[in-house]
Amino acid sequence: MEEPAVYHIASQRAKLIFSDLAKRRVSAPQAVLSKWEGGDDMSDSVRIRVCLAVVDNDKLLLVPHYKTDAGDVQWVVPGGKIGFCESLQEAAAREFLEETGLEAKVVDLLHVSEVILPERPYHSITISFLGNVKGGTLRAEADHPYGTKVPRWFSAMEVRTVKYHPEQTVEKALSVGA
Repeated sequence: MEEPAVYHIASQRAKLIFSDLAKRRVSAPQAVLSKWEGGDDMSDSVRIRVCLAVVDNDKLLLVPHYKTDAGDVQWVVPGGKIGFCESLQEAAAREFLEETGLEAKVVDLLHVSEVILPERPYHSITISFLGNVKGGTLRAEADHPYGTKVPRWFSAMEVRTVKYHPEQTVEKALSVGA
């Protein structure tokens, strides 16, 4: 079966991302294979995560994260870690399903962002995709260790009233600030 054109486009863009990492002296295999099993102990590893921004009826679906550096609640594009031998697109769709109950199709690469906090130490690279809902029923993630996280749809106007992350991903997805 031939891979969809979107997969090839995203793969080409991923190569550019890892090329950029190499220029900044971050080893792509080291970054991708660095061990991260949750929690705050990030030591000297780089966390690579994916997220999937889905806009429906001019609203973006976000998931609450509690007690973050941004405050009591920060609304985040659904996403998370990449499993070994899992493609970026597969991980984004899987994480979206796990966190929202909705099946989604990855359409395009949207943005790549990075957070570096050497004092913690923490280093995270987020590869954000744009997607569409294919089916499912909206629900909170089952048995989440940090409590109930009920997803919510935000318009561009509504999202301006809350703290959100990754900022540029949210803004690009909703065209906030354009």
